[in-house]
Amino acid sequence: IALNHGGMITVYSEPGKGSQFNVYLPVYGGADQWAQEPSSVSGEHLGSGEQVFFVDDEPVLAELGRRILEGLGYRVSSFDNPQDALGAFLADPQACDILITDYTMPKMTGVELGAAFLRMRPELPVIVCTGFNNQLREDRARGQGIKMVLYKPLARKDLAQAVRHALRDTGREPLPE
Repeated sequence: IALNHGGMITVYSEPGKGSQFNVYLPVYGGADQWAQEPSSVSGEHLGSGEQVFFVDDEPVLAELGRRILEGLGYRVSSFDNPQDALGAFLADPQACDILITDYTMPKMTGVELGAAFLRMRPELPVIVCTGFNNQLREDRARGQGIKMVLYKPLARKDLAQAVRHALRDTGREPLPE
């Protein structure tokens, strides 16, 4: 994660005395830095108003995901509680074009949340995001209907491409004029 953000880690260790880990990261300019960062996201990877349900149990990450996706041209409902997301979906299953969810959350994993959505809408694209996780196997997730697994930290460009790809494969993406 440190390397992916332009940082580095140094380690110094002496037997019987302990270890010292130094983590160096670039200066963080706030959530807007990533939400609106200039990037090489091409027009073909921008949204055209599709409705995204974005779920992460960390409120800051739920808000960041919302900002990034809105900046890419999507309408976004963000949730920091999977039960709230499921309740909103059950109230109107057609109000969601794609689900993007964190894997590790209290009371319900992202795969379990995705499975609940897919029971009502089997064609719905579901993307699960995770840090390094030994419990989540991509083949098992795909076997439960999950479209793809993305690894954190999410780069804006990678997220844009993944969402367009998932929507395109399900036929939910509008055809170019």
